[in-house]
Amino acid sequence: MGDFSAYALVKEHFDLLFEEVLENNGGIIKTMGDAVMAVFHQPQNALKTAFILKTKVRELFNRQSFAGEFGLKIGLSRGTALIVNMNNRLDLFGKTINLAARVVNYSDRQSVAVADSVYQNNAIRHFIKNNALKSRKLKKVLMGIPGINDVYLLKPNPHRPETSAVL
Repeated sequence: MGDFSAYALVKEHFDLLFEEVLENNGGIIKTMGDAVMAVFHQPQNALKTAFILKTKVRELFNRQSFAGEFGLKIGLSRGTALIVNMNNRLDLFGKTINLAARVVNYSDRQSVAVADSVYQNNAIRHFIKNNALKSRKLKKVLMGIPGINDVYLLKPNPHRPETSAVL
């Protein structure tokens, strides 16, 4: 597609991500390539934003004739992190961050991958029920995380059309 067109697409992608994260009471920590690290005080805001972003990025790709080829992968974890100064910039560090970086590998165009700490949260369980999300539990060994970990894939229920745009 050429450098100029690719840059325009990546910029529009970031504009969408930043806008939705901020609109849903989140904060942007940093970008890494075409990825974004964001934080939310309320876990249900993170999950809501994840599904909104999946829909908006899919629409962006459809407008660019990439329908079905690409999608947004999202991984969520919950917990504490250290705020560190690296290369003269604030960053987050710790197990919570590593866990999110590992579970994202199980996400696909339709699903959001969440760590057990997210899935077990009462507000998240309520959100899943209210939005009729389907969940599938995976048992995975995650690099750098001890033991066998529960990873949940959450996705809209295809038999309930109203869940295709989770709000």
